[in-house]
Amino acid sequence: GMELKNDLVLLRPMVEADIADRLYWETVENEWHDWDGPWDYEGKSAEELAAELEEDERLWRSRIAGPPEQAPVRHLEICVNGPGQPHIGWCGAYTIDDACRISDAGERWAVGITIPGANARRKGCATAALTLYWATWPPAA
Repeated sequence: GMELKNDLVLLRPMVEADIADRLYWETVENEWHDWDGPWDYEGKSAEELAAELEEDERLWRSRIAGPPEQAPVRHLEICVNGPGQPHIGWCGAYTIDDACRISDAGERWAVGITIPGANARRKGCATAALTLYWATWPPAA
């Protein structure tokens, strides 16, 4: 699959080991929920959130098992480009409608970058990831 890197970060497709990180970031170190789409979490019961997380995990597993994404690659994991290449987050692109809601029918693209761990932030990694990711756009027709 697609791999992009610069001095700071490596962007790559999701691998099996990332699932444990994603589950941890959704359930334990999840302060990022306060600023990354908080409306996705507000007012939902523990049961609703657990069901959504199970669905996310199924999606991640199907992404790993499936063929590599074709351009435009919409989902990449962010790793530090250094010893051990620690996994620190993810980036993705999605289409939005005129009200800026995620919609498959939307004609405009938005890019999201999430670095959940506070200790991985404020080091320039999100900027480096956005710069790398954005260089793949616009996708070839």
